[in-house]
Amino acid sequence: MPPEARWTNLKNQARQPTIGQIVDGAMGAIERENPAVKDVLPKDYARPALDKERLGLLIDLISNIRVGDADARSKDVLGRVYEYFLSQFASAEGKAFETT
Repeated sequence: MPPEARWTNLKNQARQPTIGQIVDGAMGAIERENPAVKDVLPKDYARPALDKERLGLLIDLISNIRVGDADARSKDVLGRVYEYFLSQFASAEGKAFETT
């Protein structure tokens, strides 16, 4: 993994106003090092419409999830995160249908 694409690098720069560009650069670096994913990874985190403060907060939030230790593995943390995001998506979709 290229140094600029490592999670510690992103985590350390999460509060920078240029975090969108940093994430896009990380995606590009991953693609350069791994031709199998060339032109597959999203590189639109620097777009003006994306709230960079929230992106940084999301990186901070994900950084605090313990996934590697025995306690976290026993609780299937990644599965719980997936279920959470799925429920949030379903809730948002339901609200979108209610307003139309």
